[in-house]
Amino acid sequence: MPRYIITLTNDEIQELKAIIQKGGKGYRIKHAQILLKLDQKPENKAWTYDRIKDAYGAARSTIAGIAQRFVMGGMEAALGRK
Repeated sequence: MPRYIITLTNDEIQELKAIIQKGGKGYRIKHAQILLKLDQKPENKAWTYDRIKDAYGAARSTIAGIAQRFVMGGMEAALGRK
């Protein structure tokens, strides 16, 4: 599966952080956490798929799927709201 480049806007970052803080469905929180780590910001450079997998207990295919859904369908698709 190809790697997708995730670049989040400031509004998207704030929305993801709000989802994490507010709680709710566990998978949405995990997807929000993963998207924040996949964001191509310099401070996230050390967050590889393997490190994300270990930190959040997600399979590499899940991480790749979240990235693909974000790139192809946006935030709603990546969070499973579509």
